[in-house]
Amino acid sequence: DHPRTLVTTTGKPIPVPKDLETSLSQLPPELWHGAETEPVGNDRPILVAVDGGGTKTLAAAFDLRSHQLAIAEAGPSGVYSAGFDDAGRNIDEAVHTALLTLNAAPTQVAVGIYAIASADSTSEWARLRAATNVTNDFAKSFVVNDTVAAWAASTHGRAGLAVISGSGSIVFGIGPDVVEWRTGGGAHVFGDEG
Repeated sequence: DHPRTLVTTTGKPIPVPKDLETSLSQLPPELWHGAETEPVGNDRPILVAVDGGGTKTLAAAFDLRSHQLAIAEAGPSGVYSAGFDDAGRNIDEAVHTALLTLNAAPTQVAVGIYAIASADSTSEWARLRAATNVTNDFAKSFVVNDTVAAWAASTHGRAGLAVISGSGSIVFGIGPDVVEWRTGGGAHVFGDEG
């Protein structure tokens, strides 16, 4: 029941403003470890994961039946480095190429996870979905900030932290009480030093 506080460089705690009490990066409930989800693999045996950043987009398609993996690359899809329209086109190109390698169609995809740099809010996720055509045929798709994917890969959906420090920097974590927290990731406009 205690309000969250920030600690300044002087060591003096200050209350967190109400609008910053929740993380910009939100984890869809279906992605939390142990979440109740529908089984996949019967009619739709393909899983798709996309890592979209400021320099390139990687798409991986995995066939649950044959255990084949296809990876394809396209141009950047970070929403502020590429813009929403170009990001959408590059995501579509990478996903289509990966699916073609498996001789699979978008209608065979059970779940698509799009981990995109600087995609932080539900309005940005909606704009990105509108810019991509391929997701329309997936049974389910999720757009998350790329640090959420780093968190999921390193913690297997359990409590923990992920830190990205490259050309930009961001920290995302989830505690045992399923509270999300994020800092950084403001891009060059807000001083993302990396």
